[in-house]
Amino acid sequence: MEPLPQHDADREAAERLHGLFQAFRGAFFGLRVCLENTLQTGYTRGLTYDDAQLLLHLSLHPGCTLQVLADAQKRTEPSVSRKVAQLVKTGWIVRTPDERDGRFVRLYNSEKAERAVTEMAGKAALVFRELQTQASDLEIREVGRILQAIENLARNVKLRPRDGSLFD
Repeated sequence: MEPLPQHDADREAAERLHGLFQAFRGAFFGLRVCLENTLQTGYTRGLTYDDAQLLLHLSLHPGCTLQVLADAQKRTEPSVSRKVAQLVKTGWIVRTPDERDGRFVRLYNSEKAERAVTEMAGKAALVFRELQTQASDLEIREVGRILQAIENLARNVKLRPRDGSLFD
């Protein structure tokens, strides 16, 4: 018996999605290697990927609270709190009481952290310039648009327990 056309279309869609995941995995691996190389030189020696993300956010948003930092990183407040405590202890982050409301603590990068962020930004710019030699600005923007669409889709996907279908 011949498979139903819908089954062929489903299989083709699944194969295309798998190919897309493979491409993203390869791209993410390449970006991660670039970042890891950046984090193991100069001022940034010893920082993890998560550390770098926190320091970059604090560089762009100095004085934010722990809750704001956790929300921006899409992580729980307790996990970010533990990481911030570690970075305070090692001299990367400075905690300062809020001048208007003593219940809040503001977070800032130390001078050492700002030097590291500057170094990371310089190396990231080199990587991005290399990317621009291999892809046009239009292609780079299109990839960004597609990734955003996939992220939006992922936020809305829900599996129904009984029938296994997507979307409510």
